[in-house]
Amino acid sequence: TEVVITSTYTYSVGAFDAAENESGRDGSVQVTIPDETSPSQPTNLKVSSVSNDKASITWTASSDNVAVKGYIIYRDGNKIAEIAPGTSYTDKEVVPTSTHTYSVGAFDASGNESERSDSVQAEIPYVPPAPENLQAGPPLTNQINLKWKASPSDGS
Repeated sequence: TEVVITSTYTYSVGAFDAAENESGRDGSVQVTIPDETSPSQPTNLKVSSVSNDKASITWTASSDNVAVKGYIIYRDGNKIAEIAPGTSYTDKEVVPTSTHTYSVGAFDASGNESERSDSVQAEIPYVPPAPENLQAGPPLTNQINLKWKASPSDGS
């Protein structure tokens, strides 16, 4: 009999003789066929957008012999999120003026994990805050004088 992965089967055994007299059965046993196959490795990981406060990544979905339950997102080698099936993620905890390395792994309902995807790097830019305290001086015949508090130029 062919069995189906993750299905549960109940078995009991009885004996019979040549005259087809059958004994009683001594209980039953249940067996669940385990899923021991990991999902495929996510592929084509790409940085889809970057700003000073977030980085977004996309990838091609994994496949599995039963079903992919979700993905684990890694930043700089550390797990930062576990998401339901999908093929994108936005990291909203990036550090400006840094480079973060991302990779993704898939998992199924049985806890099998794929190999991690190849990694990609996202360079997070520094975007200075807007200048503050803009003021206009008294207008002159052919000019207007403006002054403001300058933004830091280097992120420090």
